[in-house]
Amino acid sequence: MTENLKKAFRDALELELRSPSRQAKIRRTVAKRLGSFPEYTCMWSTAEKCTSHISNVVYAQFEKAEGYSNRLKFQREKLEKFQKDPNYIEEYLTTATHTYCTAKQVKCNQGRSKVVDADGNVIQTEKRRGKAARAVDGNDKLEIAILSTSFGVANISDEAIESTTEYLKKLHLNDKEIRCFWDRLDGQTFVEMAKEYQESSASKEKSVPDLYRKRYSRLMKKIGNKRDKVFDLMTRDSHLSNNQALSDGGFFVSTE
Repeated sequence: MTENLKKAFRDALELELRSPSRQAKIRRTVAKRLGSFPEYTCMWSTAEKCTSHISNVVYAQFEKAEGYSNRLKFQREKLEKFQKDPNYIEEYLTTATHTYCTAKQVKCNQGRSKVVDADGNVIQTEKRRGKAARAVDGNDKLEIAILSTSFGVANISDEAIESTTEYLKKLHLNDKEIRCFWDRLDGQTFVEMAKEYQESSASKEKSVPDLYRKRYSRLMKKIGNKRDKVFDLMTRDSHLSNNQALSDGGFFVSTE
């Protein structure tokens, strides 16, 4: 029953995504919400990416939900609503399109400074710049390296790995956090980490990969404002060292 319902949902989704009226709606939405960002000036290309993203999200939630509690939750919600009302597909696509745009806006936002009045009252809170915005102007070199699709442990000398590891220990990262740091830099997903290490403590998590997501979040907080120092140690002996690694032809940073 569930498999039939999943197939019916995906068939209805793809049919609606191919309809000229839906494609026009997606183009209008992405043009309005993302058109001002230099990364998304072509509404046709952005609309295609949005459409592909929505299809991929549903595929992952329906076919690759193992190890992800949220995917199972969203799968159930979609199927329940679709079973009650097949027209839910239209509502879902409208919401999914706006969700895609919001995620890209967050990545590309230029941030804002904290503003305090004469009496010390905060009248505007600080907002951190998005990942894509920081990548463009090189504000966070370590984040660029982690986002990169063309840089990994193979680009770093053994001596640089050793010195970086020693520095991470000084920042109070434990052995598991350090291993997670290097695995993440080398492109491993949290699901892949969970399958490789199969830690007993991971069974306590509703979603096993969550153990590694939380670990990665903790270690990055420990690194804190020492990110540039960590990056400099990593690339000190590399052929892509320091500013050269951030120049044209160095890292390719994906904003997707």
